[in-house]
Amino acid sequence: MTFEKWLLEAASYYMNNKDEQRRGQAYWNFLFEKRIDLTNNMLGTRLDPFYDDERLEDFLEYVKKNW
Repeated sequence: MTFEKWLLEAASYYMNNKDEQRRGQAYWNFLFEKRIDLTNNMLGTRLDPFYDDERLEDFLEYVKKNW
């Protein structure tokens, strides 16, 4: 899977779950399912958007760079 494909699927995952999850939570959870190694590197850092959607842009930049 490419980063671009993951990003499209993550957006779809968010749209399907937006009533239960904020955007940061959805993108984090979807990445956790596909690339746990990347989530492990970001857990609890300024890149972790699970509790703060304002971190999503930096999160996505990191994921793209490290895909």
